Amino acid sequence: MNDKHLSEFLVEDSLQDKYAMDFGDEAFSERMLYEHLSQEHDFASRNRAEIGTQVEFIYNQYLNANSHVLDLACGPGLYLSKLAKYGVRSRGYDISPASIRYAQKNASVLEEYVHCDLNQFECSEKFDLVLMLFGIANNIVDLKKLLKKVKNNLKPQGKILLEFMSVQFMKQLANDDGSWEYFPQGGLLSSRPHYKLCKRIWQNDEKVLIDRNMVIEMTGKSNIYEGYFKGYDIEDINCLLTELGFASATLVGQDLPRGELTSHFFFVESSLLV
Repeated sequence: MNDKHLSEFLVEDSLQDKYAMDFGDEAFSERMLYEHLSQEHDFASRNRAEIGTQVEFIYNQYLNANSHVLDLACGPGLYLSKLAKYGVRSRGYDISPASIRYAQKNASVLEEYVHCDLNQFECSEKFDLVLMLFGIANNIVDLKKLLKKVKNNLKPQGKILLEFMSVQFMKQLANDDGSWEYFPQGGLLSSRPHYKLCKRIWQNDEKVLIDRNMVIEMTGKSNIYEGYFKGYDIEDINCLLTELGFASATLVGQDLPRGELTSHFFFVESSLLV
């Protein structure tokens, strides 16, 4: 095992620039696609039954058969493919090449998918609804920059639906003692058998959760992978939205059924200020 990795694993500051998870990496994206499609957990995506309930809510609340939807971080198109059955046209963007290939392969004529890092997102088209689901807003490096762009993608009466991970849950994750787990068949961070040591750090002043994982393969090879998540409470969200010219956020969908992980997420909607 690399002693340098062990010493870096133990530090309290972010190692983000050095060991950030590369969601655009081909091999990583193939493993992530497997997690998206799995029905054994809700680690990467909701199960299909819960997605179906969410889609029904989204359609009834915001859309009709002539609507046009933009989904940022669409993954393998699990939401948009269901919306297409209502006659909704859509475009999805995602950094994962494997997920985009899967979505394109299974797309109806109403769906379009684009491989794109959201930190470099550009689009001139107007939409009735913009989706950012499953806590992707917590994972965007510069959410303000992205929302400023998205503002130009909304039709005058359009809506934006954002889903955030709760700050309380993020703090709770960091309060755990960490975990040590063996993956005999490989997993998200390595296709080979490995142990994974996980440590989570909460930086209270910045409201940031660092999710650090050290992978040790059976050969003794090790590596570190780090996720970086920015926490937002409703006051933070409102401050950000109103500064950019959106209406204050409204909590929605609070009575929808949730899984073990997604019970710690919440939806807000907003629109352009008239």
